[in-house]
Amino acid sequence: MILLAVLAGCCVLTAGCGAEEEPEPETEEEDMTSDSDEMIVGEDISIEDITEFYFTRENINYDAYYQRYKFYVEDGKHMFFHETRERKDDYGPCTEEDTTLIGTIELTDDQWNEFADLVSKGTVKEREDSGDSGDDGPWLYLYWTNDEGKYQQFKFRSYKTEAQFEEFCLSLVPEQASDPDEGSAGSADAAADDEIYQQFINDELKLDGETFSEIFSFVKEDFDTEPVTFYYDVDEDGKDELLVSTVFYGYNIYDVRNGELELRDCGDGTAAECGVYKGNGHVYVSHSDFSHAGRKMLSLVRYDVDGVILETIDINAEYWDAEDDMYDENSDFTYNGKKITMQEYEDYMNSYEFIDPDSDNARPAP
Repeated sequence: MILLAVLAGCCVLTAGCGAEEEPEPETEEEDMTSDSDEMIVGEDISIEDITEFYFTRENINYDAYYQRYKFYVEDGKHMFFHETRERKDDYGPCTEEDTTLIGTIELTDDQWNEFADLVSKGTVKEREDSGDSGDDGPWLYLYWTNDEGKYQQFKFRSYKTEAQFEEFCLSLVPEQASDPDEGSAGSADAAADDEIYQQFINDELKLDGETFSEIFSFVKEDFDTEPVTFYYDVDEDGKDELLVSTVFYGYNIYDVRNGELELRDCGDGTAAECGVYKGNGHVYVSHSDFSHAGRKMLSLVRYDVDGVILETIDINAEYWDAEDDMYDENSDFTYNGKKITMQEYEDYMNSYEFIDPDSDNARPAP
């Protein structure tokens, strides 16, 4: 059941941008296109001039996947296309034979306006060879009138907006039809898991020879409080896991697999507190250090239901020489080892929501 489900992947569709026209006198817009490094959507590029927009993620490594979202205009209608390819337990790249979900819908005016709001203030520049970046993207391309077949490489105005865009795309994908019998079976499985969790909390079931009270006796002894328990679907399989807060060390995360209770993850001291975050349409298990001087470290890991790692994200800030123990523009910021700015660091951090007992879809354990 645990740890976390799958993101989808990237590759870029190259498409033409209309037939060549006879040379015309340069317009103010054409001068800007030629002379400016970047153009701003909604200012330099009108929303009405957008013809296609591509968002693509791709992982060609183990548990390969490919995800594409496309917004486009056809016969005066605003359309949305999505395609998901998965190659579980195997390497990529994924092909059409690996397609698990695909479809096209016509957007309402409100949906197109939301798309427009999300891409507004983003920037467009001349296309570059993507090369091998070592990650899963995303790769972003915006086609528009007068793009000259090359001014198409897009960047959102912030990483938070990029995350919101991906969540918006996920909301547009119609839910797959499910077998009612399968749904009933899933509900029965979830109820059976809850019963095992409750037995563990009530000290009626031991794990590795210890009861719940014995495992978490230090919480009462060291912090004079009781461990907080709640349920949350950490691996996105439709069934909740049991999370137990241990105060300084974060969460212990428990799962039921094949009818047996298992510890899936936990903190490793105050330098690696265990938590759960939600962002980019997925759920991640985290290990973090926000309590020691000179640094803020966050590592996010997305697992599949069998515990196989699907994605890792490291977002760090280091400021060892800061007298007030606060980072500033001169501190060292990295995202997956790549140097970034302070604003980019904060945008990344703000795009992930920490999960606690009061979060949406969190469920109290009796």
